[in-house]
Amino acid sequence: MYVRTRAELDSCLAERWKNQQSIRRRRDDFVRRYCGLDDFSALVDHHWRSVLAERRAVGILCRQIASIAVEDVACYLGCLALGLSPWAGELVQDGFYTVNPDKLYRVKIPWLRWAKKGNPVMQYERLSDASNVRLEGMILAQVKTREGIALPDWHHQHRARVFGNRYPFLDMSAFFSDCLRRATRRPAFMYAESDSGYEQRVHCNGDPLTRDFRPPAEWYYPIYLSLFVDGSLVLLENYDDSYGGSLGVKRLFEDAMSRIEAVVGVRPLVLQTSALSPETWHLLYYNQHLLHHSPDAESAIRVLSHERNISALFERAAAVAYRMGAVVPTGVSVECVPN
Repeated sequence: MYVRTRAELDSCLAERWKNQQSIRRRRDDFVRRYCGLDDFSALVDHHWRSVLAERRAVGILCRQIASIAVEDVACYLGCLALGLSPWAGELVQDGFYTVNPDKLYRVKIPWLRWAKKGNPVMQYERLSDASNVRLEGMILAQVKTREGIALPDWHHQHRARVFGNRYPFLDMSAFFSDCLRRATRRPAFMYAESDSGYEQRVHCNGDPLTRDFRPPAEWYYPIYLSLFVDGSLVLLENYDDSYGGSLGVKRLFEDAMSRIEAVVGVRPLVLQTSALSPETWHLLYYNQHLLHHSPDAESAIRVLSHERNISALFERAAAVAYRMGAVVPTGVSVECVPN
């Protein structure tokens, strides 16, 4: 289901760009059959115009809030090494749930710094005074930090500090809400923001939607993955996580990929990043060194340039992002994976 090598990626991108218009027409036909949404490509052009304005294919990591965790930095470096424009997608109208480690560690920041002797030191910073129990189900955009700003804004400020304007991001909330509004075949239920700022489940009906809603994953996955078929966008993701009970998501992914390929004739372009597991928990750490020193992209690209396997490339990129600022003992490789 993944694009495995640089050569395969280059070949796929060349083929998709050459046949982009016919692929888009078949994609529009697929989305129309699937949910009754007409002219999907025009909707994509409208909501994703800033991303699609890039002069090369865009590699995009999609999380609820774009930030500066090791995973974010690794995908930035991996994109540059692969010749892709790095972008991030987010969904700040999603709800906060502690069962999701990505969401949990957007509120409880695991700061990583390196001691002079070369050992890692961890310190946690809680961004909100509210307990996890109180935050459970709250819309992420409504979570306030101790500084009095919205949670996504805190992360965006730190992204600007670390990346400047070199790693843009797009909130996909309006796009998915618009897809739901225009579709004639909607899911059985959807999510809306309550007056108190929490996510609530709402049953669908045939009435026009006059406010923003978020569709459930099982409905939007075929639409979401349809974004990545024409060579403009390449998804950075791993649906083989061994943590967090992601088997249901993996099935959604595989089913959507097969359904899209059956109509469009090509699979979505997905690059396999590092999976989250007890052995790769460092993906969610925030390297404090980067607050004072932007990622050394040139050095990282030199480390990654000879890696042909894409999954291995992202694993090495994550190790590089984790080790930035470390004092490296003699004989230890800078890209070594942490214990």
